[in-house]
Amino acid sequence: MNTALVDGHDEHHVNHMKVDAWLRASDQRQRVFDPKQFDLLKTALEKIRWMQADELCAWHLSVNLSDGFAKGLWSTSKALLTTQQLLAYKTLYWADGILDHDDILYLASRIVHDHPLIVSCLSARYPFLMIDEFQDTVPVQTNIVRLLADQGTTVVIIGDAEQSIFTFAGAHPEHYRAFTLPDTDEYTIADNRRSTDRIIALLNHVRSDSIVQHGLRRTVGEPVQLLVGAPAVAFQYARQLLPEGESLLIVARNNSVVQQAQRPTTARTTAPWNAIDNADCYRKIFLHQLLAGVVLARKQKFGNAVETILRGIRHTKGNLKEPLQSTIPRSTQQRRAIAISLLEALIGLGPALDSMTLCAAYDHCRKTLISEFTGLTIKQIKAGKFHDVSEAHKCGDLLLAVRLTGNEEVRDARTIHQAKGTERGNVLVCLNGRDEAETLEHLNHILYPAATSDEEQRITYVGISRARDRLFLTTPILTGEQKQRALELGLQVAYVEKCS
Repeated sequence: MNTALVDGHDEHHVNHMKVDAWLRASDQRQRVFDPKQFDLLKTALEKIRWMQADELCAWHLSVNLSDGFAKGLWSTSKALLTTQQLLAYKTLYWADGILDHDDILYLASRIVHDHPLIVSCLSARYPFLMIDEFQDTVPVQTNIVRLLADQGTTVVIIGDAEQSIFTFAGAHPEHYRAFTLPDTDEYTIADNRRSTDRIIALLNHVRSDSIVQHGLRRTVGEPVQLLVGAPAVAFQYARQLLPEGESLLIVARNNSVVQQAQRPTTARTTAPWNAIDNADCYRKIFLHQLLAGVVLARKQKFGNAVETILRGIRHTKGNLKEPLQSTIPRSTQQRRAIAISLLEALIGLGPALDSMTLCAAYDHCRKTLISEFTGLTIKQIKAGKFHDVSEAHKCGDLLLAVRLTGNEEVRDARTIHQAKGTERGNVLVCLNGRDEAETLEHLNHILYPAATSDEEQRITYVGISRARDRLFLTTPILTGEQKQRALELGLQVAYVEKCS
């Protein structure tokens, strides 16, 4: 069985067909007959989380609903949100080999609790455990670390509380600061090997703890630039200042701003794949992995591209699953050949792929497989919901919105959370908020940082700490007082709205 790991930094992704199957299995579909009520239930399920009590093995499933939202749910819908019913819903995903981040933590916790011999074996196999970015761990993870330490594993942790930005996932800077083991030695590393002195000076200004970083490069570097204007215009302006051949990484709070910076005309949507998923979840899995492979291939990451596409070719013991249709089982080597052929078919279209509808690209892949493989095709698109949705979306917009995980994230634009662990020579940090007040707040994280940082300030810190040589900040608005403060801090201010 193939296992798909859903990005752990998002809410649980809800599939329309899974919810429908869950309701039918519990004989509740006829009770949730209203389309609006069905959509409300789907929204509630997006917030499903595994909750852990103090004991390692004490878990339960719950959905955190605001009072206002809960009032909109019928009593029959609320009755479905019990641990037992939610577990039945989760099991539908597990049957298809789909685990999200919470599931992995839950299952790992159950394994080590129910089978203590496994902990002893793991400790014997791994006498030393070194954990980087420890500020991003959650209690269940540290509980497992403690079990290994109790069995004799020597544990080394490295982290920075100022970069703790996953509170929504259960991590917290105080959890990191309070973690200790018997006979623990603590060291503070104040050396910064990454950035220029001017960038480090800004980082020290934003930090809210007592650590003052010192640059080991001994390079003053160029002044940090504050660009006032739209993200896309600021991006073009900053690129003009770079040496020829150097790239510029865009980081922002959310995918909407990332898309604005990459392409001014891109619609303000963070999830164009959701409509495709609702129309046909299996086609969505296949097509999402296929276009993710295209993104990677365009960055010359061909090995990663093929592996990514392979994850979208679902099968059981070689028998291909929808939307692929095969008259015979396909071996690992044959499935790899299929992935390579599909990638070549789309990459061979060049820039024309971006302007094609998803429906046209799908049909192109179908014809490719029919011509290159005997007894292999893709389920044909017929009139209906998937046809309408695939005709409504261009591949160019979908390519911008595909999600790449782990070391596959090679695009030059991403959210700050996705950029965690990344460093680039040149970085543009978009400080745009959802409204004017939030934008000014993000800018004030840099100009007037709080003595005790909150998570939003820490997110800003993580964004600016990605840069090695040149750091650009962009904001659509700037007050006169803020401009004066920026100049006092040594920032260069430029208004770029009319940049061509």
